[in-house]
Amino acid sequence: RFGTNGSFPLLDSVLDHTRAEDITEAGLFDRENLKLPYTSPGKLVALLGDAAHPQTPMLGQGVNMAIADAYVYASRIAHAIHQSTTRTGPDTGTIATAIAKCDTKHRQKEAAAIVKEARMMATLSCSTNRFWTWLATSLIRVVSLKDLIGTVERYDRSNKRMVKELHKE
Repeated sequence: RFGTNGSFPLLDSVLDHTRAEDITEAGLFDRENLKLPYTSPGKLVALLGDAAHPQTPMLGQGVNMAIADAYVYASRIAHAIHQSTTRTGPDTGTIATAIAKCDTKHRQKEAAAIVKEARMMATLSCSTNRFWTWLATSLIRVVSLKDLIGTVERYDRSNKRMVKELHKE
């Protein structure tokens, strides 16, 4: 039995009431090549969220990045459609330009850095090395909620910059 020795009563209860054959193992995966573009060559198809920058859930940024992507892409595309329909009708070139503005080298670089950091955290937290397990457990016990939120906010700066660039235009 894997228990927490009473430190986490709810977790202990879940473990006590879960049969071993009911436990499913799931791996944490991301993509090795982080230099792929987020858009098709013609800029009419875009990848957002984990499709563009897949990552482990260790930094709490998967959904944050997906929401920021969706907001920025949707805003740029809506603006492009509005601009083109006030002239002569929808212009796919304008839409492609709007999509291309979202797929920047800067965004790719920042997203890749976050994915790599999340990968490292996943590797450490899933380690079978006793030292790393002890260190991770010890750190989790002493980190404050304020520090944890601060970490999530620090990694969210990439999203903030992307939205800020949109609003500047």
